[in-house]
This record gives sequence, structure tokens and C-alpha cells, in this order.
Amino acid sequence: MTSRPPHRSPDAEAPRLHVTPVQDAELRVAASATGTFPRRTSLHVDELVDAPWIATSSSTSEPPLDVWPGLSGRAHIVHSARDWLTKLYLAVGGFGITTIAERLSPVLPSGVIPLRVKGAAPEIRRVLVAGSPVQPHHRPRRSRRRSPQLFSRNDRQATAHINGRRPGRDAHRQDQSDARA
Repeated sequence: MTSRPPHRSPDAEAPRLHVTPVQDAELRVAASATGTFPRRTSLHVDELVDAPWIATSSSTSEPPLDVWPGLSGRAHIVHSARDWLTKLYLAVGGFGITTIAERLSPVLPSGVIPLRVKGAAPEIRRVLVAGSPVQPHHRPRRSRRRSPQLFSRNDRQATAHINGRRPGRDAHRQDQSDARA
């Protein structure tokens, strides 16, 4: 998952998730290589104001996801998609632009170019790995009761009979006669 400043905890549930920061990555704009910004490596923040955006829907209290933060005015969102691959292929087709982490640049589909945004402070996103909280190792308590025997008396007698001895006292007598011979 990713977070944006001020990097608050991703949940308020108990127990809290165990969160490990992986790295900080600068935000870029992903655009079609043949669209509005062909053969460019950067653009000015003012060029983003009227650009068509491909975004992820968010709650009304938060700014839209995948739109450059701090744009003056309201972003012109033309498509909404939940997964990255859909957003990137919409960008390939020239249907709009979206934001990506700089680290995704080497694995972008062909036809998508990453663009650095100039004229604004760099936007940093923190990549996080979140998981269940680690529980301390729990060692089961030993019982004071005797552990049950693995074999019942009938099983032991059957084993003695298979080995050529009779169960019970006869087996003891057999052992003594074997020792005399």
C-alpha cells in the first residue's frame, strides 16, 4: 500500500496492523506516448489543470486518487478505474492521464511515458507493507496429568502373542523356560 504525507497509520482497529515502510517514491504523471505530451520527459504543473484525468474514486472528504495533488481548481476526471492496469491502458489509448510512482517507470506498458512535473514541490509517496500483528510465541502449558498410554492392554497382549509369547503370566513363564534352555 502507499501513503501520502503526513503518513498516518492505515487503520484504527485493535490490534493495529504491523506496518513496515519499504521506500519513498516520487510521484510522476503517466501519459500516452502519442497523445498530448509526445516525446517529452517533463511538463509544467499549469499544463495539468485542464488535462483529462483517469482516477480512482475516493470518499468525498478526500481528494481524488491518481490526480496530481494541489491542482488549482477541480480536476477534470473523464474515467474512473480501480486497478492500475486499466488506468495505464486507458492512458495508452490517449483517454487521459494518471499518476504513478516513479519506481513503476521501468514496467509501464509500451505506449505510456512517465513525466516529471515541474513548477511544484515534489510529491512523495511512501510504499508500505502491512500485515497482521506478530503475536508472541505461545508455548502450551504442560498438564500435570499422566499422558495417556499409546497402546491399550489388549494391544500389548496382541503384540506379545504375535511375537510367540502368550499374554499375561504365561508370557512370563515362557520367558523363564526359554532362559533355562
